[in-house]
Amino acid sequence: MKRNDTHYMSGQVLIAMLYIMVIGILITTGAVYALISNTQSTTAYEAGSLAGAAAESGIENALLRYIRNPAYTGETLVLDGGQSATITVSTASGVTIVSSGAYGKALKQVEVKVHYNGSTLMIDSWKDLP
Repeated sequence: MKRNDTHYMSGQVLIAMLYIMVIGILITTGAVYALISNTQSTTAYEAGSLAGAAAESGIENALLRYIRNPAYTGETLVLDGGQSATITVSTASGVTIVSSGAYGKALKQVEVKVHYNGSTLMIDSWKDLP
């Protein structure tokens, strides 16, 4: 006599399906986590690039204004898209122009040292600050 084992096999299939579902959920969760992490790092990189562009714009604006008026001491520029640049001009030891660019939480600073050679403004150094 042969016994009917199909009734006992249905429980094993259920356990196998549960394992497959758990593995699928873990893989999907890992993929979503990687996607979110990548998106956040890309957003931070873009914000830093926009803050750097704002700082560079501030330096260029400051150079133009300093050429026109050597008594220029700085200002705050509000640029399109939420960017801003805070410019300071120091004449303590030579002329140093610092522009701090901001976009969201990202901040970048650029420093330029200049001097006049006759009637020509000469740039001594142009560097990003940490």
